[in-house]
Amino acid sequence: PIIALTALAMPADAQQIKEAGFDGYITKPFRMRDLLRGIQDSISQNSSDESTSQT
Repeated sequence: PIIALTALAMPADAQQIKEAGFDGYITKPFRMRDLLRGIQDSISQNSSDESTSQT
């Protein structure tokens, strides 16, 4: 997963991050658990995307 670490937190910023090809984003300041949650969410989302595209 490719996760952006950014100080930008507005909804329009989130949309731009997605359009740029990132799997997710985390706003600063962040805690390690936030980063781990973002990674887990991205992996889960990618896994479900792959399983539906294979059928």
